[in-house]
Amino acid sequence: MKFKSNCWGTAFRMMPTGSILEERDTPFKRIKNTWKYCAADPFVFVHNNKTYIFAELINVLNKRGEIGYCIYDAGVFTKWTSVIQEPYHLSYPFIFEQDGNIYIIPESNKGNNLCVYEATDFPEKWKKIRVLKQNVKYVDTTFLEDNGRIFAFTYDISDQNNKKLLMYSCGKEMIPEDESYITISNDDAVARPGGKFFDFNGKTIRVSQNCKEYYGKGLVFSEIKSIDSASYIENNLMTLSPEDIVFEPAITPAGIHTYNSNELIEVIDFKTTSFKPAYLIGRFSSLIRRTFKGTKNE
Repeated sequence: MKFKSNCWGTAFRMMPTGSILEERDTPFKRIKNTWKYCAADPFVFVHNNKTYIFAELINVLNKRGEIGYCIYDAGVFTKWTSVIQEPYHLSYPFIFEQDGNIYIIPESNKGNNLCVYEATDFPEKWKKIRVLKQNVKYVDTTFLEDNGRIFAFTYDISDQNNKKLLMYSCGKEMIPEDESYITISNDDAVARPGGKFFDFNGKTIRVSQNCKEYYGKGLVFSEIKSIDSASYIENNLMTLSPEDIVFEPAITPAGIHTYNSNELIEVIDFKTTSFKPAYLIGRFSSLIRRTFKGTKNE
């Protein structure tokens, strides 16, 4: 039985939005995982002058993703705290504030839905308030506001032989205005979203994942050239591979797939192979459950 497994983690550096496009010598420092959780898909959010990182927390006991956060405080981060759990996998916590309220739209394709959660007591308590789409396999949905219009970009994996990036217009509540979707790309090298849109040197940048040969192969940064409800054009600016990222202390990551930032901090995730005691607990628990289930069925 093998007890080493692929494990995702997150890292940060105190540099402003988009710095990664021009300066990669300043190292990223790792945010510690816990005994129970490995973190991925980090998003930056500032509230009441505190910097939060919201992320997918992969529970190593059951390999199911939950949504959680940590806080940047005096140069270090607090421990990860899980705040949203479902009986299915959650990831990619797209977090935003609107009209004084804070929302998260996580990836939940294992639940065959796309839902909105509102903070009822930030950051600890959240309530599911709206189902945007039912019976869908949408992954890493990312929203962009442009000239008063809101566009949703989502990676549709319902057809495993033809995964594709869709774009549609939606209203303030993030609900599609109609069923008019356009397919932007079905190229695994650029289609899947990898973080929030951001502005850099007068350009609007889309972040995507390079999944062409394997999950986490790299990040792609593309400039939006034009966008409206019926068309979209972008120009690829740069692709980053795991070996392009400098870490302190030094590591050799096997994958990267998310980048987010604000005016103070950049965050990414990375994949390594490591041993965690919880892997052992989780595997034996799974074995016991399967054995018990088999006994009941006899």
